[in-house]
Amino acid sequence: SNVGGTVSLSSMSILNITSSTDATDNLQTMSGVDAIQGTGTIGALSLTGVKISNPSDMAIKGTGTWTGLTINNSLIEKSNRYGVANRGDSNNEGMVVISGLTGTASITNSKFDQGATLVDLMTSTSGHLDVTMTNNIFSNSYKGFNGGVGGVYQVGGYGVRLITQGSASMTAIIGDVNETNAALGNLFLNDTYSVFVGHLNGTDTGLIKALLSENTFQVTNHLSPTGAPGFTIPNGTVLLAPLGVGNMDATVSNNTFDQLVDAAGLEGSLSVAAQGGTNNQVRVTGNNFINPWNRPIELRSNNGAVLTALVSGNTYSTGTAGGAATDSTTSTGSYNAHRFWTLNNSTLNLTWTNETGATNSFFNGALIQAANAGDTLNVFMNNLAVPTGYTFSNAGTLNLFRNGSISGTIQGILQDNNVTGGGGSTATNPPNVSSIGTITFSNTAVI
Repeated sequence: SNVGGTVSLSSMSILNITSSTDATDNLQTMSGVDAIQGTGTIGALSLTGVKISNPSDMAIKGTGTWTGLTINNSLIEKSNRYGVANRGDSNNEGMVVISGLTGTASITNSKFDQGATLVDLMTSTSGHLDVTMTNNIFSNSYKGFNGGVGGVYQVGGYGVRLITQGSASMTAIIGDVNETNAALGNLFLNDTYSVFVGHLNGTDTGLIKALLSENTFQVTNHLSPTGAPGFTIPNGTVLLAPLGVGNMDATVSNNTFDQLVDAAGLEGSLSVAAQGGTNNQVRVTGNNFINPWNRPIELRSNNGAVLTALVSGNTYSTGTAGGAATDSTTSTGSYNAHRFWTLNNSTLNLTWTNETGATNSFFNGALIQAANAGDTLNVFMNNLAVPTGYTFSNAGTLNLFRNGSISGTIQGILQDNNVTGGGGSTATNPPNVSSIGTITFSNTAVI
């Protein structure tokens, strides 16, 4: 229906909108009982000082043509039967789920706790959406079941998922737009995954601009439910995924990634999966990675995509991930260093500078890989120290920028560019290097 503008709710509580069979229905049952429902809506919604607790399905469900969303100083909790013992639903459910949104979405000073994907926003097929999220808590989108429920040990989704479709474009600011004020950052705590930003379909054409700055992505729950396979735990990771014809221009700066596991389908605490678009750009700077359980960063260009990336000035803390009474009693840091790679006729232009890896990373060194014939990877490396060294693997074209070096070896070019590390030490000089395939030494600067 056409609500003729904005429906505003202020200083109120909406509690226990439940179904009589919530305690007995199977997992992943959608009861159709939502706290606020706007289907086929033309209009906007504003919540200020509102508490929504324990709805059977969604706290807010919206479809149609939504022209705006504001949530300020509010608490939304225990949706999707997360408040019911041994029950929970995350298939096609979430806490705040709106499809067909354009205009402005402003989410500030609020807490979203215990529900499937906590904030799940998708654009209309055209138009533009501006999203701002500051000073919020997005927690516990993961729910585990000791002993399992019908063989299922966990349900859950993202803390925040932002998706465009069709020709619609989006600007998403998660944290501080000026990249300086930690008070404007958000806390993502014990979520199955923290953030997804991307396109819906391979034919989407809209540009996504994304800024994630001054946030904390943290997992403190490292113990799988009783009887579950190992690492059935919150992952807490961030995934940026441009798809199709559309491009993404993203900045990830000054965030803390604290003891995260894997992105969906990739291995980084922060992963970028470009799967289309010929002008994708990402800047990853000034972040602190604390004891990732796999790779800190993974960048992948796939399916004909072109991705240009700057990775610079990030820090990597040394300590212990997991420990006694968790899924790992021995892990003392990253399982692997970064992976930067291409496949399926794609291009990655990578500038990687000014970083020192954690001394407790082990197994494999940093992997720089053009995986298939038809791939192109152009890389410039400068002022780096990775204790596990560097691996170059090429089945297509892999160009290493000399930056003035006249050396005839990979090791020599890296040494001339103040790149060190290997054998467990950041100081190893010249650095430890292994290579597969032909690596071309280039005098052409990386874009």
